Amino acid sequence: MKVKFFQAFSRTLALLIVGGVMVFATSCKDDDNKVDCSKVNTEISESLVETLQALLTEDCELLESSYAKFITALRNGKSCAIVKSILNDEGYSNVEEYIDAVEAERDDYLAEMDC
Repeated sequence: MKVKFFQAFSRTLALLIVGGVMVFATSCKDDDNKVDCSKVNTEISESLVETLQALLTEDCELLESSYAKFITALRNGKSCAIVKSILNDEGYSNVEEYIDAVEAERDDYLAEMDC
């Protein structure tokens, strides 16, 4: 189970590093609201690091909060390049469908950790 997360984590981390902050840091339009893609990028990065830490230490509360942060960042940044890249890499075209899969993955980890 942890291997699946590490693979997704490494792909997303590679996007953040190789793609460069400038590509993902720009603000973009999401409906009529301005989205700060730099903030979304930071939130995704932080949530992935926290998730990794939670899995390694089997910290149930940290795992739940890191997934919540990741899901919020996905929803807020659906028009940002980093979110679009994650969706593409994971084989999804819709943010909510991907979030459903992420929530199922979170629930599997929580069950595996007896939370």
